[in-house]
Amino acid sequence: MGKKRLTLHLAAFLAVALFAFLAISSGAYSTPIVYDDRVPPEESTTLYFVDGLEITAYNGIPISTKKDILAPLGMKSEWRHVTLPKGKIEFEADAVWSSFYYVGNLRYQTDYIHRNIAFTYTFEPGEHYMLWFVPLDKGPIAQSRWGIQISKELPKKKWEVVDNVVIVDADSGSGERIILQ
Repeated sequence: MGKKRLTLHLAAFLAVALFAFLAISSGAYSTPIVYDDRVPPEESTTLYFVDGLEITAYNGIPISTKKDILAPLGMKSEWRHVTLPKGKIEFEADAVWSSFYYVGNLRYQTDYIHRNIAFTYTFEPGEHYMLWFVPLDKGPIAQSRWGIQISKELPKKKWEVVDNVVIVDADSGSGERIILQ
């Protein structure tokens, strides 16, 4: 892989990391929506869905979305920061990864869109998680497999493939990726 392509992939990764950091530290990551206020906080888990991962259903229950003609998916989920009962949860989502590059003074954008994604994960009580849609493979993004990154904290450096099913953050051991088939 040439230096220019490597630089573009590094720039894209750094941009995603910056936006995730900004989402956490900004007002967008403020008070979560509480799905069921009868469930005590110690039996709940808090999730933050990074822009681009738009939740459309929770355990088979449809989640409201808003039309957004400026969004690559044409809509945005109303769930961004939410507190849910702990345990095994099934989500349905639409997702997009936007890649930007420049040729001279022109900026180009490529969107990788996946619709009707179903994924399940078991969330621990009292924890805070961040979820986002990511490419799983090194190399050209257009040829990558895709998945959902689930972390208790922001990833630090690199990920490694484990049993071709889950990719774990090699530095902290707290991040997992669910591969989309």
